[in-house]
Amino acid sequence: MKAFYYGFIKPLFVKAGLLGLIDAFAYAGQHIRFYKQNRMFKKEHPDFVLPPNYMLYEAYQLNYKQYFEDSREAWICQQVPKDYDWENKRVLEWGCGPARLIRELPHVLNGKKTKIFASDYNPNTIHWCQTNIKGITFLENNTHPPIKLEDNSIDLIYSVSVFTHLNEALHEEWLNEHNRLLKEKGLLVFTFHGDAFLRKIPQNMQEVYKNGSFVEVKFPKMGHRIYAAFMPLTRMLFWLEKCGFEVIEHKQGKDYGTWISQDLLICKKKIK
Repeated sequence: MKAFYYGFIKPLFVKAGLLGLIDAFAYAGQHIRFYKQNRMFKKEHPDFVLPPNYMLYEAYQLNYKQYFEDSREAWICQQVPKDYDWENKRVLEWGCGPARLIRELPHVLNGKKTKIFASDYNPNTIHWCQTNIKGITFLENNTHPPIKLEDNSIDLIYSVSVFTHLNEALHEEWLNEHNRLLKEKGLLVFTFHGDAFLRKIPQNMQEVYKNGSFVEVKFPKMGHRIYAAFMPLTRMLFWLEKCGFEVIEHKQGKDYGTWISQDLLICKKKIK
């Protein structure tokens, strides 16, 4: 059924410009799927502040429990080398959404004197975060750079599933922006749609990807979850080299059948 959807149904919707219908159906489907579970969660955690439903869905999925559990984990702390020194660091999550991954970072790094920033292109999301989450400086950015922070002012930038929703020109723009923001030897950690996502690419575009070229499934609103970008590793390495980064580690994504994990890259800003 999935092969039929990605091989036949989705390409028809893409060609007809009807991806908005897919988004509407997916949102409604998640609302129904998680309704009982979400209702139970609210009863068990009446004081836990949740983002508005569509904001939560657009950033990940409409699952209150998952948002709660992910919020308790400091995702970035699990990705960087275990001996990474967090003392007096300045950290930025680019494309934070409703702070699913960063909201508990001030608590996890308590006592480290770490300055924590987060940015997103959605003004409603940033307003919600500024109103409901403490200990983090939230900044609004546009689809294009810059972020309103000084040159060479950040030690670590990370993002999860952000490049996955931008065209190739914006990959270059944002990698250059990250280079501008990072201090020398600063770390850049991010995820992207690599080889594991091949079956998600419409069949008429798969050969383009296999030949080492960037592939996009367009949606009118850049950055929206329906807009999908697929980047071969060799092409991503080209952009990293061009924009002044060296790769420390690459973690290959995997197709588990029911879900697919994204590739992850840990990079370091080169010394000029």
